[in-house]
Amino acid sequence: MDRCVKEYSNDDHVYDNPFINKFDDLYLNIEFFLAKLKGTLLFKDDSLTESLFYWSTIFFTILVILLKTQKLKNSKTTFINANLQNALFLVVIFSSIALFFSTWNLRSEFSPRYFTLTYVIYYFALFLSLDYCASNKILKLLIGVIVIYFATSYSYIHYFTNNGPSVFKLYSDFKKLPKGTLIGDYWDVYKISSVAIDNLEPLPYDHMTVRNWKWKNELLNNERFYLLDNEFPIPGGIKDTIFQFGLFFKATGNSYNCNNIKVLEYKKLFPTVSTKYKIKASNGNYLSVDKSSFLVSAIEPNSNNADLFELILFPEGKYAIKSDFGYLVVNEGENEKIYANSNHIWSLELFNLVLSEKNGVNIKSFKGKFVCADLGLENLLIANRDKPLDWENFIFEK
Repeated sequence: MDRCVKEYSNDDHVYDNPFINKFDDLYLNIEFFLAKLKGTLLFKDDSLTESLFYWSTIFFTILVILLKTQKLKNSKTTFINANLQNALFLVVIFSSIALFFSTWNLRSEFSPRYFTLTYVIYYFALFLSLDYCASNKILKLLIGVIVIYFATSYSYIHYFTNNGPSVFKLYSDFKKLPKGTLIGDYWDVYKISSVAIDNLEPLPYDHMTVRNWKWKNELLNNERFYLLDNEFPIPGGIKDTIFQFGLFFKATGNSYNCNNIKVLEYKKLFPTVSTKYKIKASNGNYLSVDKSSFLVSAIEPNSNNADLFELILFPEGKYAIKSDFGYLVVNEGENEKIYANSNHIWSLELFNLVLSEKNGVNIKSFKGKFVCADLGLENLLIANRDKPLDWENFIFEK
């Protein structure tokens, strides 16, 4: 039960389905639910406030049922109030069922914050019930104080202060930065942008946590990009040039100190306006396409005569590489040789670009193999290397 669902899920940029559609996932969700129920009701979870919150919900529900059973209704009961109360209860029931079967809830393992709106509606329905069921003003006052206490303690203390300084105090200096996109750890960028909402737009560096790819592409059109140089840097560390989301970013040299957090400013290195490049291999020659066989090899010494290749970005940072004759494709039946004559884009035509340690680019096939210009095979491009060494290094030139 302590495993992370996201770790075992498919590597997708959006959740596969809005609702659970497999019995194994449903069974897993039931296990999560029972574990959550046991942990909170038996006070085994870390948060005492959370456990008391659920116990208070049970108490109020039982109280309302008892009051209704005894028919202790206030004479001011109206038809509208009764219908509103019933409607709210139905909304709570059906929304809870929908949340239970949602893929989002399965992956969050019944995290309470995703049920906040349901809680609000449910407590509003309970208050309506108590308003004309309970005649004792002291009892209603006591219940109101208890609910307000849990609402403020569970929301404000847990989410805003987290037993420490509030996010407004922690990230106030970020409001002074020029407008741009903030790239970093999921929680960092969203908390910071909630404070600096007018000038910073958040973008998590992990593809799994980017929820809307159309929105992501809009954020990548900004002129300025900020990266946090703190204890949670981008994997591999902050460098002069980094590769993320299928794009290369280069440090501008500008840095800022925001609430004792170093923030580095970056700009997109490429693709910018043009996405066509001449690609140089480790032997100093440029990639060229044979006009009869369409095989790609590194045999052109003159950059003026080199073929142009266009990079087409796909979700999760993958690229299709297009020549004048078609898309580059890995031929599995010929020792993973690369041809430039495909007229469609499927898995065999998609590649990952990785910033190499030799100030160049490594190209990975869909199987995770590195592309090399094999000097032993007349400099042909082949995607069969397990590790990137000299022959696997390429330079992209505009």
